[in-house]
Amino acid sequence: MITLTGDLHPLEVLERLFSLKIEEPGNIILLRGNHELKETNRFEGLFRDLDHDEDLYARLNQVFDAMPVAAVISDKIFCVHGGIQRPVKLSDITKSGAYPYVWNDPSEENGINRSSRGLGMRTFGEDVLLEFLQLNGLERMIRGHSVVENGYRWWFGGKLLSLFSAFDHGGTGNGAAVAVVEGNGIELYNL
Repeated sequence: MITLTGDLHPLEVLERLFSLKIEEPGNIILLRGNHELKETNRFEGLFRDLDHDEDLYARLNQVFDAMPVAAVISDKIFCVHGGIQRPVKLSDITKSGAYPYVWNDPSEENGINRSSRGLGMRTFGEDVLLEFLQLNGLERMIRGHSVVENGYRWWFGGKLLSLFSAFDHGGTGNGAAVAVVEGNGIELYNL
């Protein structure tokens, strides 16, 4: 999972990610995140960055709508931008129900709880994650969405990895990291 930012303009990031997908279609999975929801990206600057071009904005959101909400890699690692809403089978995760998978965050508190991010957003605890993983025969989850000081944070005894690869996001001074997954192994690299 990688987020390209830093000195790049948001449209340059999109261009680079789409180019990577075209170059390596079997090796690159672009997952939908909260900024790929038109309810978010219009107000986060994408529409402005497109010079208020309604047609281009609509076409770009069609691409976002086609992106998967989650993926399983190495047969054992669930990847998602945000988190989970409850223990569900993978087959029950749909694009139309993407909201919790792009917004929800892990929490030290067990269960499903309200999030400080806002209305409709939730947190999930270790108990919820472990039940989700067991239900689906998975070992771990890798997710993004949360700024973490060093670019990554392990949760729940190594069952969940929060990975953030954008330096100094919003002036927070955070570090950035990437993960390389080979088989069941995960190597982390600070950028």
